Order: sequence, then C-alpha cells, then structure tokens
Amino acid sequence: DDAIPDGVGGLDGDETVLVVEGHEELRDVLVQRITDRGYTALEAGCGEDALAIARDWNEPLHLIITDLTLPDLPGEDLVSRLRATRPDVPVLYLVGQRHDRGHGSAPIGSTLNKPFRIGALLKCKRTLLASTREPRPGDAQTSPGPLTEH
Repeated sequence: DDAIPDGVGGLDGDETVLVVEGHEELRDVLVQRITDRGYTALEAGCGEDALAIARDWNEPLHLIITDLTLPDLPGEDLVSRLRATRPDVPVLYLVGQRHDRGHGSAPIGSTLNKPFRIGALLKCKRTLLASTREPRPGDAQTSPGPLTEH
C-alpha cells in the first residue's frame, strides 16, 4: 500500500472487474487475488466469452483487464467491441513478451508487462478505478501517476 499514488486509497474495493485471459492458470490466480480484495470478478478465457459476459451483465462494469493476445481475437479488438456498449470503462492491458517482440506495439493506455507481481496489478487496477470514479469526501486532489509497469 505504501507505493500507491496519493488519492488512490487502498488496494481493496467493491467494484466489478472483467478479467479476460487465455491462460487458465493465470486467469484463476488473477480472479482469486481480485476477489480476495473484495472485488467482483467476471472471467473469460477468450474475447467472444468476454463479449457475452459483458452483454449479459446488467450491473456496472468498472474495469476490464485483458491480455493483448487472446485465442480468438486481439485484446484491442475486444475492447473496441466492448466500448460500443460500455464506452467509459477503463482498460488495463496485459502485455506478454511475445507481443513485445515484433507483434506490434502495445495500445495507448494502461499496460502491465508480463510477468508481473500481483501487487503491481492491484496498484494499477486501484489507480485506474480511482481515476474514473467520482471524488469522495476526504479524497486527496492529486492525479495518479503513470501506470505502465516494466
């Protein structure tokens, strides 16, 4: 918690996060860590599943965490399609080493390079969520710093 930017708050929360990751083991760990912190986690192993989940989820969706390299479509395409119905949801892209070595550049926005520590993911997630919610009484009036983790 000490390295979290001012005005962001702790790592715990009650928001809903859509986790889209093709590697089941990593997805399971991410979902477990997110739910351990009080968040609701929706999970999908591919882009089409994520689109169906987002379509059927009638509650607010606060954050999308997606791998750039999904089994059925690029993470950027998934986000473009999700933004048609949920235009203001922030996105944290998970960038694998294969993507960095000649598969194009990472999208503009918040990225987290694999491998990463769960703490780094939680800090990025918390910073993104804090930057998009309405200020609450007692919040510091500072803006979050850059989110890219290397």
